[in-house]
Amino acid sequence: MAYIDKYGAKFNDDKTILVKVPIDYCGIYEIPNRTISVQYDAFKGCSHLTAIVIPETIEEVFDIDNESFDFLNSCKKLECFIVDSRNKNYFAIDGILYCKNDEEKFVVAFPPAKCDWFYLPNDIKLCSHDNTDIYGYVLHCTPRVLEFLIIDESNAHYVLKDGALYNKNMDHLIALSKEVKEYYMPDSVITGNDSAFLGCNKLRKISIGSSFEDLINYGCLSAVLSEDCSSLESINVPQYNEKYYAIDGVLFANEYGVRKLIFAPRRIRKSIYTIDENVASKAFLGCKNIKSFKIEYPVRIGRDAFVDTAFYNNKENWDD
Repeated sequence: MAYIDKYGAKFNDDKTILVKVPIDYCGIYEIPNRTISVQYDAFKGCSHLTAIVIPETIEEVFDIDNESFDFLNSCKKLECFIVDSRNKNYFAIDGILYCKNDEEKFVVAFPPAKCDWFYLPNDIKLCSHDNTDIYGYVLHCTPRVLEFLIIDESNAHYVLKDGALYNKNMDHLIALSKEVKEYYMPDSVITGNDSAFLGCNKLRKISIGSSFEDLINYGCLSAVLSEDCSSLESINVPQYNEKYYAIDGVLFANEYGVRKLIFAPRRIRKSIYTIDENVASKAFLGCKNIKSFKIEYPVRIGRDAFVDTAFYNNKENWDD
């Protein structure tokens, strides 16, 4: 049976896990000292919360394995985190939440209402892994952090350039600012994080670099292939990229010698599209301007390739 405290906050039955804080809670919320962990979305929707106080007993402040990356953005008035100095796992500097272990320190969360420049110390990382899971706690919680982040040239881990965050060698794209409208990928970039374009709904144009070859489930393009990047109009690829190419802003891939159309931007301007290559699953997802498709060659069409296009939304086409 769940336990409800005097503020209406919900805990598990032994009062060690904070499950949910009421969304109408105002001001500072002080997590009880007996609490060991906080459920990932415990503060989701708490738009009147101004500060979170973390006690000595907290061992895990958020369940970072959850896939809802933007829960903290709903806490629009949250200005700071305050951490008990006796806590062995977490600390706060200027209201920003950090975690630590025996060897490293990481940023956990940047308060959404904190509109100050954030200088990243050289001994602190944005994430717990160097390459594959490089997106990081803080970027999950508050994607706007890239708008305020400052990284010194001497930083051993990261480079921030034109609103895009890279590893030090600039061969891996970590994340792109949600405010960027046109992104030109450096030719040094080979791979990207799966969530690099997450929530980039202002992005209108992507130019892929000549060295980019991340073809494992399309890597960092997965967010572009989903319903993110809803304003995207075109993708460009230099002719010397060996893995990808583009035709009229539509992205294609060379997979094992087979050419495949893998993504048409949501805001593609064509009302009639001619298909003469294999088509990936969900390739035209959300292309609401396309009213008709012409298939001029025997091709393989992936599942849900035409979902939510103008063609698909016309029920007269459903019989065929």
